[in-house]
Amino acid sequence: MIWWVSWCALAARAQEPEAVTLDDAVQRSASVATIRAADAGVRAASERLDQVQSARLPVVGVSASVNLWNSAQTVSFLPSDQPLDCSAFPAEFAALCAGFGEPLVVRDQVT
Repeated sequence: MIWWVSWCALAARAQEPEAVTLDDAVQRSASVATIRAADAGVRAASERLDQVQSARLPVVGVSASVNLWNSAQTVSFLPSDQPLDCSAFPAEFAALCAGFGEPLVVRDQVT
């Protein structure tokens, strides 16, 4: 019950108007403006700090491209109507010799 009476007394006191002079009003508004300006300065400094710290991080870039050609580009070292005679080469080079008989793909259709 005592706290209720105390609360009612505080509520009544808070509702009482306070007489303020012009000088007091100007001083109070200046302090509020100063606080707001200081707060804005703190926020701006924090943002500049974030910007400077992010500039020290490594930068990663990625790029890609795809080319689609009409057809694959191939080259053949022998005329297509003549078979390659690999009998003149040693046996170790038989696979290499067989590879020259087929066209070599220089560029695929999709690169």
